[in-house]
Amino acid sequence: MIDGIGRLRERLDVQQVALTADAMGGRTEAWTTLASVSAELVPIRTSERLQASAVQAQTDYRFRGRARADVTPLMRVLWTPTWPAATPRKTLQIHGVIPEGDGREYQWLECGVLQ
Repeated sequence: MIDGIGRLRERLDVQQVALTADAMGGRTEAWTTLASVSAELVPIRTSERLQASAVQAQTDYRFRGRARADVTPLMRVLWTPTWPAATPRKTLQIHGVIPEGDGREYQWLECGVLQ
């Protein structure tokens, strides 16, 4: 892979869930931003399938970014694609965090679109 800041042109907001007590004694789920990071986008899969008489689409993405020890598959990312212009923000579930090489410099985030 060619290194360089120009390849890390996508901005991701990494979010983690926080559970807070509500007035009825239950818990409310709220997402808070852990960090905003730069990453390189590598689309890896798009598929469509017919299930229950409806077409369902699945798009998976892989992002390469600087290694962070605090990112886990229990988190999600908010991503606004840089191209094409005016593309709406996507909420992606992190399916895997994979170190690149020895994992000290870069890592891969494998993500899927939340349905």
